Amino acid sequence: MIGLKDNSRVLDLGCGFAKLWRNNWTDIPKGTKITGYDIHGSWADNFAQFIPENEDK
Repeated sequence: MIGLKDNSRVLDLGCGFAKLWRNNWTDIPKGTKITGYDIHGSWADNFAQFIPENEDK
């Protein structure tokens, strides 16, 4: 719904637990770079672990 295309760059301020990206993982266009920041650092850290575990999807 946000109109991402291949090789997009996204800055997600206040990403929280990154549910937007986790729930739509397979719909993120190829080459998209997402940078997420949140004041609750552990949430973003958890998403940083999710990415390599799901890269093959």
